Amino acid sequence: MQQDFRDKILQVFPTIIYRDNIPTIKKPKSIEKLTFKNGFTTIDKVLDLPEFKEIKTELEKHLKIYVYDILDISKHIEFYITRSWLFKRLKVEGAGETHNHRNSFFTGTLYLELDEGKDYIGFRRSTEYSYVNYDYEKSNIYNQQQVNYFPKKNDLIIFDAKMYHQVGPHVTNNERLALPFEVFGKGYFGKAQTLEAYNHGELYLK
Repeated sequence: MQQDFRDKILQVFPTIIYRDNIPTIKKPKSIEKLTFKNGFTTIDKVLDLPEFKEIKTELEKHLKIYVYDILDISKHIEFYITRSWLFKRLKVEGAGETHNHRNSFFTGTLYLELDEGKDYIGFRRSTEYSYVNYDYEKSNIYNQQQVNYFPKKNDLIIFDAKMYHQVGPHVTNNERLALPFEVFGKGYFGKAQTLEAYNHGELYLK
């Protein structure tokens, strides 16, 4: 019987991804009128379209839960959605490039259509520095380099924009439709820390 070492583990600074399912969201019929190029809408503010108003309101509600209730960020900082677009696949295609989102604080995706259990998003471990590349006897939560999440229809995820991730391959000809978005902030940053040390400045973004 294998020994359980979990009581000997001290986990610090966990990486978190907000996840929820929003069954009330309906895909706007007007999507068919939008122009796509290479799988992406040619506009990057789809949430500002009138027909997406209810979806945007719902996403903003969950964004507040993530930043204020889970991360406990001070409410004098206001977060808002900047870019938003649609990503569509209608045929078998390979995985996308591993990437993160610059010029944003957080990013998220709402899954409007997909093949549940087949379509996924892969999150990559940051490799800023490594002494060597280890070989492992088996993968576990402490050594794995990638975690694949298989969302369900109307799943929403929100996470730190610096996290590297990858759109998994689409292995069928069924529609995969996702609504990614980026989040920025405005207000005073570091306001509570300016008296702690001379090198802790205050930043105001508007």
